[in-house]
Amino acid sequence: MASGPDGRWVGWVTMVGSLAAVPTVAGAQPLGPSTVADSSGVVRALASIVLVGLVGAAFLLRYGGVVEDAVEDTMDRPVVGIVYGLFAYLLVLFAGLYANDLLVRAGVAGTPLGLLALAILAGGLVLVTSFGYVVVGTLLTDLSGDRRPWYGLLLGALLSGVGWLLLPGLGAVAAWILVGALGIGGATRTWVHRDRPVHAELES
Repeated sequence: MASGPDGRWVGWVTMVGSLAAVPTVAGAQPLGPSTVADSSGVVRALASIVLVGLVGAAFLLRYGGVVEDAVEDTMDRPVVGIVYGLFAYLLVLFAGLYANDLLVRAGVAGTPLGLLALAILAGGLVLVTSFGYVVVGTLLTDLSGDRRPWYGLLLGALLSGVGWLLLPGLGAVAAWILVGALGIGGATRTWVHRDRPVHAELES
């Protein structure tokens, strides 16, 4: 993780700027399942940049070493990493559906408590995607010279909004997830095979 005044300064500017933008994004229209579908590409892009910036900054401040390790894991086998990254998204989807099933069985699916399943799904997607984009952004800084995670955070956050501006609906969602999967895939692969070497797992 980048240390020293430069890295910390960039991180705090990112967090403060993102926090300042949150009321604008959130105040644009009421929160709900239809918010993303009904909003413009600009609003979606801004929301993505804000969320990735905030959550990514929190990751770097608290778990900078994990991000560094994830960059190495992603560079090791990037194509295979995408498959594992999609697996991470499937785990988030399963958690959301499982929570929804429990709420339906409890008879509270139509109440405000029923939004808990949506919160789990949305929160999981934001966490996984934000981490992925921080890793991808940091990887790009590594390819161009010195590895600078805080600049990678800025690059990753901006990159997360590009698809929402340039691509229509499902295409933007697919691009958003695929790039995030690339970033989270290396760490997921390491986690899945944490008890034995990956090559041994593949050969078995």
